[in-house]
Amino acid sequence: MPRRRRWLGLALLVAIPILAACTVSNDPDGWAPPVVTEIDGRTVILARVDNNLLGAIDVDQADPIVWLFPGIAAGQPASVDDERPFPGLDDPVDAQGFYGPPVPIGADDAELVIADHSEGIVYAIRRDGSSARILLDTEDRVIAGIVVADDARTIFVASTDDHVYAIDTARPPTNIDDRKGFTWIADDIDGRVWGTPALAESSAHGTLLLVPTMNGSVTALRTSDGVAAWSFESGGGIASDITVVDGLAYVGAFDGIFYALDVESGDVHWRAQGSNWFWTSALVANGVVYVGDLDGDIWAWDAQTGASIWAGAFHALERIRAGLTLTAAGELVVITREGTLLGVDPSTGERIWGDPANPLQTSNRVLATPLILADDSVVLSDDQGVLWRTRVGSGRVCEIFPERNSDCERLLDADQS
Repeated sequence: MPRRRRWLGLALLVAIPILAACTVSNDPDGWAPPVVTEIDGRTVILARVDNNLLGAIDVDQADPIVWLFPGIAAGQPASVDDERPFPGLDDPVDAQGFYGPPVPIGADDAELVIADHSEGIVYAIRRDGSSARILLDTEDRVIAGIVVADDARTIFVASTDDHVYAIDTARPPTNIDDRKGFTWIADDIDGRVWGTPALAESSAHGTLLLVPTMNGSVTALRTSDGVAAWSFESGGGIASDITVVDGLAYVGAFDGIFYALDVESGDVHWRAQGSNWFWTSALVANGVVYVGDLDGDIWAWDAQTGASIWAGAFHALERIRAGLTLTAAGELVVITREGTLLGVDPSTGERIWGDPANPLQTSNRVLATPLILADDSVVLSDDQGVLWRTRVGSGRVCEIFPERNSDCERLLDADQS
């Protein structure tokens, strides 16, 4: 490679984290994926709604809002410009956006933990929406999702301040400077953390927390004390979540390379070249890794060897930021950043429904991984906090929150009968 081109390539790799940081600064609403839970016997969708609120939404009810955080606690009447603190908190919350999904803690998953990106405050919200409490004020941004230990009590918070905090949620620290109030703090993380870490079991080191950084490293911290067991360096920043299956950690980087790392040593088990940056979590199912890149290409590799499963990549023709999902029938659901929905045969990589030339799509961008419901319908959360519903292979996508298009949904369900 000529020297000028080589230096240009290095400059671009250095600039990637800066460009990505600008994206979050200018569009702080977040990309938390919708999840489903039970509240008082009702099936409820937890999703980022109204740009900067976390909502518990029962789409089967005429009044779908069970609660909104930080807006409306369960049982409270909705009011305009309400300045009351959420029950359990001393002051009103000025949330700016949620990037990680709410994760349950405690007996019977009694609380949901989530972090506000801009303020860096970690909240525990009663699942029924009756009250909330503060677990930590990091005084910096939190973009990565929060990880919960197997005891359902300890949480790991990775921040953009190059730290990872282990917190006993039953006895949280009084402030960020109260080091004795933490289970441990890992100070030597090499870079800001955007991708959600993952837990991994290791025979040599016990349980590890694998932490990706925007500097391109993955550091394995012992969950017992926060000490690093190993570290890996990729060739570009890592904003993707880490996925761990059967002793391998899967993650893509901004160098356009997808890595499978041995959780015992951090050594590269295999690597594969993509078309562009990887900025989404991988789906590992039936011994195959599926992941999309920012060229809109979907890749399928053997999870153990890295051998290509398909004849070539599936070309979605638009950037992929959301994770891929599988339906109960085994169809691979792809949603592009522009909101175009496609179905792919996971064994061949052939399109089985959806047409990029005449797309089934939302009216806004989609960065969040779709949610597959028990009836095999698909719920999409777009970057404006609007929820959409569709069915696999249908020709319709219907808004279900904040407005509900009941006529569209009737036609949608009739298509399946």
